[in-house]
Amino acid sequence: MLIFGAGAHVPYDYPTSKDINERLFEIKDRVLGLLSKPSKFPGIVILDKNDLDYQIREITSLFERGGVIQLAGYPSTIDLSNEEIERAVPLKKLETFKNFLTSLTNADCPGLDDFLINYSEKSHNNHYYLLGKLLISYFIYQHELKPTIFKDDWIQIYLNSFFGDTFDEERIKKGDVHKIYTFNYDLLFERKIFKYIFERNKQANPNHAEQVSKLVDSIQIRHIYGSLQKPVSNSFDYYDERFREQNITKSAQQISLVRNGYEWGQKTQFQKDWDSCNQILFLGFSFNKTNLNTLFDGIKVNKKPCFSTNIELTKDVIKRINDGLRTYSLEVQFFENRLNQINCKTLIQERLL
Repeated sequence: MLIFGAGAHVPYDYPTSKDINERLFEIKDRVLGLLSKPSKFPGIVILDKNDLDYQIREITSLFERGGVIQLAGYPSTIDLSNEEIERAVPLKKLETFKNFLTSLTNADCPGLDDFLINYSEKSHNNHYYLLGKLLISYFIYQHELKPTIFKDDWIQIYLNSFFGDTFDEERIKKGDVHKIYTFNYDLLFERKIFKYIFERNKQANPNHAEQVSKLVDSIQIRHIYGSLQKPVSNSFDYYDERFREQNITKSAQQISLVRNGYEWGQKTQFQKDWDSCNQILFLGFSFNKTNLNTLFDGIKVNKKPCFSTNIELTKDVIKRINDGLRTYSLEVQFFENRLNQINCKTLIQERLL
């Protein structure tokens, strides 16, 4: 069984929760600065031409479609030039964004998803929950548009070794694949598998992409917190940018954060998969209480060999993690226990293949 955390996709330039938080804190400072200046136009703020302001415009433009806010009436733009209209954001949207970002900062959570899980328990402000999921979708979506070939391409190594050069789709149809669970929202793994199968099984068939897409679906990579929306093009490797807003907002709707393991609808399947597997590899996984509760609350944990990547973990930290894992009758070997030596590629090659 493979269990992915955000760290597993860092080699492909995907952001962690911490990365997203840091970007949001930059945006918060900018929003506060914009709101501190009087606007020349009633109910409207004119943004500048820079990357940060561009992101603010993009994000706030999703608010209506994402259900975050519904404006009773759009402020008049009659006195604005066409160029100013392009950079105009209703004041109410910026204030809504500011309030959310201020709450996120004050909560001092390690990540945006942690904030939403905890906040949803303490507040009935559904707009915050919708906005948080929209932000996760927005930042992850940017990376779904990028190429998936990188120097440290451990997924490609895994696919080459597991399936071989002559791809046999019968292995997938028979279910002869590793059980895969991921805490990541992106479809990187699906995109890599799609490309791998597509290139090794090319057919002069207009429905070939759709057939390969169905084959990838049948592997059943289980996204614990939900995933971005699959591209409507029947190809995991191509998003049509004409539907950018629709892709982001629908993806946000598919994100389903759970507060504890008992709310996770795939618990029965996880128990079956845990019982049937021989070993577990945690790749880029964060052994925090929220993740562990989600996986193991209500699970009868039969002891299995467990291995994990070890990036920047000291011996004391590893000891504390394993002390906490005893609650779940687990012990994890952090491969070789050396700083900055072990990555997903090494662990896959030496423990799985």
